[in-house]
Amino acid sequence: MPPRKSRTPRASSSNSHAPTPPQPTNGNGNSNSKTPPTVTKEEPEPERERTDWSKFEENDPNFDGFKIKMRKIDQPEPPLSKKRKRDEPLYSTPNHQPNPFDVEELDLVYSVAPAHYWEDTSRYRKFTVFDKTFEVNDFVFVRPSAELERENAHITSWVAKVLEVRAGDEQHVYLRVYWMYRPEDLPYPGRRPYHGLNEIIATNDMQIIDATTVQDSANVIHYVEEENRSQLLEGDQLFWRQTFDLLHDKKTPGLSELNKHCICKTPFNPSHDLIQCDSCDRWLHAPCIEEKVLQAVHKERGLPFAKKQRGKRKSSVSGGAVIPDPEASFKAEVVAGTHRTVVRITDLRTGTEDTKEEKSWEEEIKCLLCKNIIDANANGGSNDEANGEENGHENGISVVALAERHNDSLAAKIEEDGNVKPKTETKIEDTDETTDAPFQSLKKRRLNV
Repeated sequence: MPPRKSRTPRASSSNSHAPTPPQPTNGNGNSNSKTPPTVTKEEPEPERERTDWSKFEENDPNFDGFKIKMRKIDQPEPPLSKKRKRDEPLYSTPNHQPNPFDVEELDLVYSVAPAHYWEDTSRYRKFTVFDKTFEVNDFVFVRPSAELERENAHITSWVAKVLEVRAGDEQHVYLRVYWMYRPEDLPYPGRRPYHGLNEIIATNDMQIIDATTVQDSANVIHYVEEENRSQLLEGDQLFWRQTFDLLHDKKTPGLSELNKHCICKTPFNPSHDLIQCDSCDRWLHAPCIEEKVLQAVHKERGLPFAKKQRGKRKSSVSGGAVIPDPEASFKAEVVAGTHRTVVRITDLRTGTEDTKEEKSWEEEIKCLLCKNIIDANANGGSNDEANGEENGHENGISVVALAERHNDSLAAKIEEDGNVKPKTETKIEDTDETTDAPFQSLKKRRLNV
């Protein structure tokens, strides 16, 4: 940004008594004044001294990171306050951040403060921490601050998408990022029943962080239900399918909607099976099927049944099956074979005198919506078929086995050195330009929700 120049005050045209400066005349007989016109020369502001990054901490020991001011594209820029406080930081010229994701509208206009520090950095395409190189548009794991950490979050580190790399020198490297929220980071009620264990949410919550807080690269995929419904997600595979607009209107929820299925009319959880009925082609949640079967089994035997509470998080080691209540008498689990899908029922009662009933058996599944057998195209079949043995049939139940295999090693892949700040230098390379532009360092994650 070029140095600002002050404007010299001029006489008002509405003042009839203001003296008129002498004007030169043309060559048509009018007298010419030999007095030259009066001109007041504007004095430019002296150029600001650029930041000496080698003495940055010494010169500004109170610097606590860059701040970002954001607004939607269609929102007008707020007018500058006439009574701006002297200690209020000056923000940089507004810039447009295009949407880095391929869905929804998450672009915005942002400004950075303090502007003079941000403008004294240079832009780069790559940066290196701990001998590992990262690039713009990469997903990265970020070390969380202890005071903002969520104890119940399955994903222990923060995840961010790198939008821009800025640096004053190798010791002052900053990343402008969009945060990828964990379900626990969302506004109330936070994690929903349909959120998978390794699911994150794309947001336009922008912040500028110190590059030394980056721990590792993050492998994140965009999960599109219509395209990835039959994809089996690996145990530690991070994925996103929803977006959250931090600047959403109060009349809208901000969180994008997902397709709804089954009799409960809710989205499906990729940690659980999703089953399609051959008769009506509609999709059913395996936990809903299991709950209905348990309800019927208990009713047939005159036993009480405690309906499972919606929204209660299931165990990560259950494989999608309904976890029996401590006082439950039976357990049900949907078993998907190669050509048939059945529900396996297990008697959990101990010391029962009823020896005629088997401890475990299988039953056909009726669709919760159309009430027909869901694998009508299987043409009968046996329990061997339900267990997945070959029988020559070409048609059968469509089952989406999207269960994420639980892997406790996800956190182990990330360095657990949150209290140790690296002493090694942060390398930067591949500069794009040397023009001045904004950047900020961050010690805490801010959730403006």
